[in-house]
Amino acid sequence: AECVRTGVTSVTVLKSSTLAGSGLVAQISPIQLPQSKQMRLVRLYKGAVYREEQQELRLPVRGGSGITEDLIAALTELVPSVELSVGSGSDSEGSSA
Repeated sequence: AECVRTGVTSVTVLKSSTLAGSGLVAQISPIQLPQSKQMRLVRLYKGAVYREEQQELRLPVRGGSGITEDLIAALTELVPSVELSVGSGSDSEGSSA
């Protein structure tokens, strides 16, 4: 559900290829992060990389059963909700009068 909300169509978890890390990294795409969320990403997620041109986020994750919850929490924190106007507002109110 969080991928649908954010427009993410691909989440791939791979072994980290960095020399310092032997953990896992999640590649998430396509994803668009506003500048304020890019700054938040750097503060909250050490080692995370956002590639704006490729619309890709590489996020270090811990393995195990909590990986899904960690990814959902990151998407919720970093990708703003889009307000939908379909089915709300004056159109539905006008038809009931």
